Amino acid sequence: MRYGAIYFTFCFLLLPNVLSGQSKPAETAPFFDLRETEYVVTVDLSEQVVSVYLEGSLVKNMICSSGIPTADNATPKGRFIIDESGKKRGEWFFSRTFKEGAEYWVGFIGGIYLFHSVPMNEEREVIPAQAELLGQPASHGCIRLSVEDAKWFYETIPSGTVLHIFGITPGEEGLPEPPIQKKDEATLWLTHNHQSYYQKHLLSCEAALIRLFLAMAGIDEEEEKILKQMPQGNDPEQSFVCLNIDHGRRGEGGEIIWDNYGTHPPVVKESIEYWLEQNKKDSLYDIREERLSDGELKELCIHDDSFLGAIIWVIGHPTRWGEPARVNERGMVLGEHVRFLNPELDSSGDFLVWDPEVSTDQPHHYTSFPTRSAFDFRVLTIRKKE
Repeated sequence: MRYGAIYFTFCFLLLPNVLSGQSKPAETAPFFDLRETEYVVTVDLSEQVVSVYLEGSLVKNMICSSGIPTADNATPKGRFIIDESGKKRGEWFFSRTFKEGAEYWVGFIGGIYLFHSVPMNEEREVIPAQAELLGQPASHGCIRLSVEDAKWFYETIPSGTVLHIFGITPGEEGLPEPPIQKKDEATLWLTHNHQSYYQKHLLSCEAALIRLFLAMAGIDEEEEKILKQMPQGNDPEQSFVCLNIDHGRRGEGGEIIWDNYGTHPPVVKESIEYWLEQNKKDSLYDIREERLSDGELKELCIHDDSFLGAIIWVIGHPTRWGEPARVNERGMVLGEHVRFLNPELDSSGDFLVWDPEVSTDQPHHYTSFPTRSAFDFRVLTIRKKE
């Protein structure tokens, strides 16, 4: 629809029943650079909360209502710039088609997706039925705030401000749709969802990361089925080597149990490609086994827009296993572990890494991975196909 020279997808803000200071706290994604611009805005769709940071410090939380999670009405996720396509803001609009208007609107995707005030009638009176929906998905994609909060946002947030929208909207399926195809989408999805894909068993880290990537691709698969599909044997280049998946790698007397191990890139690659093909998504992704230095991995993160992450082989808890790393005649490295490399670096230029083991401080930040040398720098890179 057209209002003046601006096209709107109308998704109106709601009159609050609580003050901004009473809003529940937002779940802030840990990797965001909150000093990237003077103000940084985040929208946590899971909690329906807008948070505003000034020079890295939280200054305001606001209850919001995002889009109803359908194909046509969902709020887009990702990194955006307020007024990126030119100044898109105003104090009032009214749509005769929808017989609704709103105050204090600010665009984050042109004049299509907006932050703006509670829906009002032509006399600029609040529509009571909409006021009751604050804090739950209710719009056609825009971010609804209270009149008071919308006015503050309109008067405070300058053009050029970085905006991050992340999370799973209540009522939305827990898997991405469509499948992840962009770096920033992958980073946002991993930030919000990685904890749902921790390994189920002591030695099932490879299966957990296969499951993690499949979920990014929109495939919901159980870890047990992934483990069952992988060939079993005693050669990590051809099979998953594990006599007891819930037992450690040392016996009661301290001896090494080499057959409680894991597997290497060819087996993980074959498993991922199998599940992609089974779900008719093999045309979307290119899975490559490569030997890449840490410097080459950083080049991928910085310069390759098709790069969506990598599975890397490292030594888990290296101080536990001693140095140099012990390697047997089958090429097994003591302390073998896998992690998922985020496709984007942090604000300092360091790696961001997701560990399938339970951890409260993820993602982990690394300058380099010295233990990767024990695996000849082998990785599985994941790229979208052009």
